[in-house]
Amino acid sequence: MAVKRAIAPRTTARIMAPRWRRHFEGWVFIGPVIIGIMAFQIVPILVSMYASLTNWNGLTSPEFIGVENYVKLVTDDPFFRTTVRNTLYFVAGSVPLTILVALGLALLCNRQMRGTSVFRTAYFIPSISNIVAISVVWF
Repeated sequence: MAVKRAIAPRTTARIMAPRWRRHFEGWVFIGPVIIGIMAFQIVPILVSMYASLTNWNGLTSPEFIGVENYVKLVTDDPFFRTTVRNTLYFVAGSVPLTILVALGLALLCNRQMRGTSVFRTAYFIPSISNIVAISVVWF
């Protein structure tokens, strides 16, 4: 005759634990990154957005004026159109050209042809020499 073994009741502490308890270690590791992003990126962006909607010189209390600063920028600033035009030239011309040159250099590094090792060495020496110089200075 087979003996039935008693099965221990399944512990539900792990199953019923709140989600934050199950992932506590993850939050501990990601916490400093979140605090850094909040302190050095999100808060300054929000403060800048608020300051752009006020009349404030940094010494007096800010006076809320809405989008008047932006209207004045578009209508009264003589350099606004030149700045927008230069930005569009840069985005349309410089960025694609830079990407194409970088892609071409990456393809040259990846090819198996004569002189590739010399090209790779010449291409990567500035990156490596910087790290070596810093290591020599600090150690």
